[in-house]
Amino acid sequence: MGLDAEIEGKWSKFSEWTATQNIQNEKLGLAEFDTGLRGVKAVSPISSGDVLLSVPVGAVLRVVAGNSRPPSKLQGYVSDETWCDAQWWGQLALLLLWEKGVGRAKSIQPSSMASWIEMLPEDMNTPLHWTEAQVEELQYQPLVTKCIRQRTAWKVLFKQVQKDNAQICQDDFYLACEMARSRAFSGPFVNRLPKDQIFLTGLLVAVSTQLNILDATKAAIGTALVLLWVVGNALVVPRIFGLTHYVMAPMIDMVSACKEVSARRRKSPGAAARHLGSFAQRGKSWVG
Repeated sequence: MGLDAEIEGKWSKFSEWTATQNIQNEKLGLAEFDTGLRGVKAVSPISSGDVLLSVPVGAVLRVVAGNSRPPSKLQGYVSDETWCDAQWWGQLALLLLWEKGVGRAKSIQPSSMASWIEMLPEDMNTPLHWTEAQVEELQYQPLVTKCIRQRTAWKVLFKQVQKDNAQICQDDFYLACEMARSRAFSGPFVNRLPKDQIFLTGLLVAVSTQLNILDATKAAIGTALVLLWVVGNALVVPRIFGLTHYVMAPMIDMVSACKEVSARRRKSPGAAARHLGSFAQRGKSWVG
């Protein structure tokens, strides 16, 4: 099935925006499938190991677990207390609402992500909108309990948000939460190994030993210490301190919204996020 004219226009505008943001997605394109669902499909052959998507860090919405202070642009939007009390999905929802211009004057600081925001769904059919009887029809008490707890958590957070910013309405807030829960993915911050630093260390050691500035033993010890610091700083320390990043990334989120997952995955909260386990941060981009 082809895309209608309105969607084609939005997609064209979005594609132009991705180019300005240096989002790399040459092998993928938007499509409407026979089921009537829209998503991303391959538009050219894909080989094992190919990078399908690369999104610069500056073009994503991202929160870090344990970060108690909101981004500078959200100062005055909600209180520090509300931001701190919010879980990752609540913080991402608030970031998305700010970008959409909800509860603030858009003219003060226009969003740079407008073309992506226009591509987002205007409503979602999640258990939040089900009646109590429909929830009970799940006939699986652990899942029923999670639905009820999620509703309660969203209502509690919304009350806090409204105290800070009465312009944020319930429907907008809940939709932003649904977006965060269904389109985000997470993982530990793991930077790529700084090959330039490793190369420079080796070069300095080689030159120092050749010029007799350092003897071989001291050079070996120094090299080992530097490499331990480099590797630890890039890979080990972030894992120890649990720097988990939660991200909504344009284009990647269109893949994470794929509904062709197993029934067991659909039952599991956050299944869409785990379905994208191959995406991770490398250097200054999110790739997969």
